[in-house]
Amino acid sequence: MTHEKITVAVCTHNRCDSLARLLRSFCELRTPDNCEIEFLVVANKCTDSTAEVLSGFSSSIPITVCVEDELGIAAARNAVIDNASGHWVVWTDDDLTVGKDWVIDYHGAVGRYDGSAFFGAPIEPVFEGDTPDWIEAAVRYSPSAYAKLMIADTDKAFTLADNDLPYGANMAIRMAVLRQFRFETALGRKGQGDLTGGEEVLLFRQLLASGYHGWWLQKPVVTHWIDEGRQTIDYLKDYWYAVGLTENTLDEARNIERSSNRNWSKKLSVARLRVQLAVAQLTGDPDKWLPVLCNLMLEKGRLANSLRRYRQ
Repeated sequence: MTHEKITVAVCTHNRCDSLARLLRSFCELRTPDNCEIEFLVVANKCTDSTAEVLSGFSSSIPITVCVEDELGIAAARNAVIDNASGHWVVWTDDDLTVGKDWVIDYHGAVGRYDGSAFFGAPIEPVFEGDTPDWIEAAVRYSPSAYAKLMIADTDKAFTLADNDLPYGANMAIRMAVLRQFRFETALGRKGQGDLTGGEEVLLFRQLLASGYHGWWLQKPVVTHWIDEGRQTIDYLKDYWYAVGLTENTLDEARNIERSSNRNWSKKLSVARLRVQLAVAQLTGDPDKWLPVLCNLMLEKGRLANSLRRYRQ
């Protein structure tokens, strides 16, 4: 392969401690042959000690820092597009760590699947502290709440029919493609309390619809660190409510028609699920009540956003 440059990109907002852990893993990265690595960190409206953490790693990693004052992951990702100089952008998040061969594995995939526009790979959560007894059931029934992703145990090409697409915590996108397609700023998280997403899902759907090709890879695997604040029932409820909000926002972006009849159907579904949850909780078995809880919050989020859209 001819000489290429890869941009390793991370967007961060007020997570200076976990950012430091990620940067320590960056220090161990191996560089592929005939390749240069650029490290680009977008500080997205940070008010904590992010600047000091980045300065502390300046002698270990050649980091380029970009400040983005518009709060939101999509705006921060677009700042990467505007400032990256690599042929490929390899993305992760500020609450993860990566293995030594993370970039090498992506670089190898670029050579194997010449002409591809994007890649995605597995994400494995690790729970910090004392975990509640229902967490195992939560990971089984709600892996996306913890960014756990395993689409297939072999490499596979993505198609327009696929519902499962890469997450921003472990993906790579060709720079020439990113210059044509930007992330939708109506989607994605805007601050620590916001759990909405979908900005990368919409982008990948747009790429596939435009005839570009993408691949799921067996590796590299990244580690997603789940702090104790995200090991609560309230977090799980907030997450699935946000998924419901995101689904309807994605529908809006794809020009799916609004309907008052659909809203009544959602209201009935919410009422039915509330009853089912009350019955399931009597068993005390998380394998019974947890899936119902997730479905209830999902439907409530769908309903809330659908009502908002219908009244506009």
